[in-house]
Amino acid sequence: MASITNLLPAEVIVLRDGRTTHMPAKNLVTGDIVQVSLGNKLPADVRFIEVSSDFRVDRSVLTGESEPVAGTVDGTDENFLETKNIGLQGTLCVAGSATGELKGVFTVSAVAHAQVSSFRLATTPCSAASPSSHQRARRA
Repeated sequence: MASITNLLPAEVIVLRDGRTTHMPAKNLVTGDIVQVSLGNKLPADVRFIEVSSDFRVDRSVLTGESEPVAGTVDGTDENFLETKNIGLQGTLCVAGSATGELKGVFTVSAVAHAQVSSFRLATTPCSAASPSSHQRARRA
């Protein structure tokens, strides 16, 4: 988890109370409007509300995708992790610019959380995942 935290930007450009300002990413709250451009990391999971025609995000650090993904303002998939109108925390803007609304400020992004959950499920012994013989014996 510490490695994911290191992926986050220290400072971001945010539109709050009608003013654009720079602030520490740790001070963001759900609903803040953030601006990202070439070289910026996304500080949280955001829903894009404006994107340039050349806007691209490198998600490989979280998803392993080999090519940058074009961002859009319209949803492209019902799956939160697949739709192109959501920018994932810790990913890098590699082209263009975008403005997005923070959907949540998390310690890890939705993708990282899903990966950790999948790992836990995959490494949970079968006896822990279903009633074991000793659990059935206790009931008897």
